[in-house]
Amino acid sequence: MSLGGAFEGTKEAAEKGTDRNDHQHCFINDGKRNSSKRKTFEEPVKEKKRTYYFITFLAFLVLVVCVILGFATKESQNQLDQTQLQIKYLTNIIEALEEKVAELSRITQTANKWTPVNITEIGSISFSTLGIQIFKIPLNVIPKEAKEILINYTFRSGNENEGWVNVWLWTEDEEGLQYKFLKKSYRYPQSAISFDNENIWVPFFNLKPHIYVTVDHLETRNCHGATISVLGYR
Repeated sequence: MSLGGAFEGTKEAAEKGTDRNDHQHCFINDGKRNSSKRKTFEEPVKEKKRTYYFITFLAFLVLVVCVILGFATKESQNQLDQTQLQIKYLTNIIEALEEKVAELSRITQTANKWTPVNITEIGSISFSTLGIQIFKIPLNVIPKEAKEILINYTFRSGNENEGWVNVWLWTEDEEGLQYKFLKKSYRYPQSAISFDNENIWVPFFNLKPHIYVTVDHLETRNCHGATISVLGYR
């Protein structure tokens, strides 16, 4: 081989090497451009995904809050309904009590009113016997519609055997139930006369218009006795 041929061959080889290098450089540059394009394309997609996930998370939080508020609102409504029922119940009780108070007030006002009659003595109590004494209530003085009668009990003593005397007075209903009152008096030995006087309301039953009396202390030496009179009714 001549020197010129060798030189040309070396030149061709150098040119071919240069061509390969240029080709490789272009390929590398194309790879970089493609990678850059992929990054440019992928970044908006990732941003969209992040935005989507964030919005989804916010929607989930809103849903949870709404559910919690819904339960809370329902519970509050239930409590409000129960409170309203309790208020209504208490209001009904108060109204019923007010009616009872008004009724008791009317009864009290009626009870405080009574009709007087001419003082009518219905008997003198005897202290010579321990048995039951019966005194009739005159129906021409006390009407059958009366529920109670006002009687007067008067006891006198003086220059007698000293000691306590118990006097029981009562009326009876149709079934025999007794409504008793006890009047306690005292006998004095001194010559002066002393007396005890009291007005008593007793139940009245028109089927048994009587006052029943018993005593536990007898006195016959100088007994001044006791009387029962009717004063009124209601």
